Amino acid sequence: MAFNTAGLTAYVDENKFGLLMQLQAKSGLADVVAKQTGIKEVARLHYMTTTAPFQSDGCSYNASGTTTLTEKNITVGAIAIMEDLCVKTLNGFWAQELVAKGSKGEETIPGEIESKWMAKKLNVVANQLAKADFQGDIASGNANLNKYDGLLKLLLADATVIQGNTGGLLVAPTVSNILAVLDAMWTVVPEDLEDDAPDSGRQLYLWLPRTYYKMYLLALKNANLFHYQSKDGDDMLYGTNVILKPTVGLAGTNKMVLTYADNITIGLDGDAEEEQMEVWYSKDDRVHKSLIAFKRGVQFNNGNEIVLFQLGVS
Repeated sequence: MAFNTAGLTAYVDENKFGLLMQLQAKSGLADVVAKQTGIKEVARLHYMTTTAPFQSDGCSYNASGTTTLTEKNITVGAIAIMEDLCVKTLNGFWAQELVAKGSKGEETIPGEIESKWMAKKLNVVANQLAKADFQGDIASGNANLNKYDGLLKLLLADATVIQGNTGGLLVAPTVSNILAVLDAMWTVVPEDLEDDAPDSGRQLYLWLPRTYYKMYLLALKNANLFHYQSKDGDDMLYGTNVILKPTVGLAGTNKMVLTYADNITIGLDGDAEEEQMEVWYSKDDRVHKSLIAFKRGVQFNNGNEIVLFQLGVS
């Protein structure tokens, strides 16, 4: 029995904010990093660092510590995804068997199609967001990448970012050297940052293309580690405290990013009246219309806490 169109619209309206926020929180980067909501266009993110220089204790007071307040702008882009579906176009094909009988039935999306279509739509959008979070560039000619600047563009413009290609590789890693490449990235993480992590609860993540991740798994197998069997889904860089995050967001970039999750912020609007996810039947056009609309951007705090691997740079 197909869902009644009016009932479908009411269901989505009641839950559109939760569905969209879930979508935006599962896109490779946003599932673990910090999030800042309530951003309409541009907002300032505020950060604080402090020093603790030791001095000899005595009968005097000589202040020497410094607490520094810094700020960065995070700019979000307004994004909309729209689609029209006319059930009548299913007539004459195998899918017509799913359409309810009678002309009235052509005003309702078949339930078998509706559920799979919505799930597929959300998955496709999530993949596009994963790419935009890393590869976004407002100067890009790609409409799915030019709504906001992604993490890679921001990192490449910051001279404090730590170079992770310590061997100066000019071509992509292979199964034979991927372990050494990943180990080198982990090795150049500053010691003072690692020492701070256990007490602060900070966690290191290494985002990498899935092709690199597969190389890593194959390399572990080839290493004949009799006490360890690698398998797809392993989330720790072997022998370290680093969590691996293979993501479609870095596909084709030959780049990897290693940092603490709280060093990156995803900017969202987050107000229910602004976030939209709706499906409705338009009697004027005699089609089902869908709309997903939201705002999104990305920014990082300290470049000197980020290790970036890129080919040809050491």
